[in-house]
Amino acid sequence: MRDLRRHLDDIATGPLRDQIIAKLALISQLLHQQLKGSNKIYALHEPEVDCISKGKARVRLTNPAARSALPPRWTSF
Repeated sequence: MRDLRRHLDDIATGPLRDQIIAKLALISQLLHQQLKGSNKIYALHEPEVDCISKGKARVRLTNPAARSALPPRWTSF
């Protein structure tokens, strides 16, 4: 990151320079984000991705009547 900032003056003004500046801003935000803060970056290639909290993606049902109401792909645990 420091090396790119140092050589940024050598890059001609144009779309490539704008892309590099945008990526540098994203990397700077990534390096300075707080552990428990909001607006975190989880992936540089997809910065708009959000985190799914633990336990939210899978629901375990123990009641057989409730299991029968689910689609077939959800009934096998």
